[in-house]
Amino acid sequence: MLRYIRLLRLGDQYFQVGAVLAGGWLVRGSGEVWWWLLATVLLSCPTFIVNELVDRGDVDRFSWNKVHVKNEVSLTLAGLLFAILSIAGLATAYFAGKLFWGLGMYVLAMMYSLPMVRLKARPVVDVLSQEAVWWAIPFLGVTWGKVDPWQLVTLTGFGGCVMWCGFFPYQMADIKADLKAGLKPTHVWLGMRKSLILGFMTGVGAWILFLVGRIDRLAWWSWAFVLLTTYIMWQYGRWMKMPSLDVQVKSMQSYVRFTKPLTQVMVACLALIYLWR
Repeated sequence: MLRYIRLLRLGDQYFQVGAVLAGGWLVRGSGEVWWWLLATVLLSCPTFIVNELVDRGDVDRFSWNKVHVKNEVSLTLAGLLFAILSIAGLATAYFAGKLFWGLGMYVLAMMYSLPMVRLKARPVVDVLSQEAVWWAIPFLGVTWGKVDPWQLVTLTGFGGCVMWCGFFPYQMADIKADLKAGLKPTHVWLGMRKSLILGFMTGVGAWILFLVGRIDRLAWWSWAFVLLTTYIMWQYGRWMKMPSLDVQVKSMQSYVRFTKPLTQVMVACLALIYLWR
């Protein structure tokens, strides 16, 4: 049973959870926010099932990351779990009054992994789809039509930059597995050096939007994420100076082991702050 729970990748749901909570903070939402948060988690789980089952055929065979399920699983049970969670997620999104957003998130996340499309293996669109599924859609599902348009653009851009600055090294840490599997996501297409420059520049973008939009006045806790981004930008500088791909990848793997639980704790603290307010 544990392997089927691992298929859901519950430990990787914190991105959209943080996005929904950030949006809820801005609009001072209550019940609607929690239902939408639940919907995003339920919709994310079945798409992770597809991701795990597809990736185990190529890239996960070479991946260093132990989060992936490499044991045999029953496709019947996995399919049943997929159907139940999909229906539950769409129903919850409908109940929250956000079926359009939920359906968009679900379809785009499926396109990320399904073999006939598999956006994760295509440069540029792999980044855009992850930004949309893990940040933009969960965030905009709460804030759309409730926040000043200029602020909405600034906040969405800021969150997207923070997320990608921090998450891109997760992708780059698997560059050797992607190369062996013959995939061509953005970091393979650009190469390591250009990918590092891109990741660093998203951190610069986050700082610019943070200052221009005075985001700390809207959400004082945003300072924590800006400071984390600054630390990550420093890491990018270190990786650029490293002598070989092997050394860079090993360092990025250590980075993932450190920043993933740290970010999970930060999102959990945001949830507590949200409840306390």
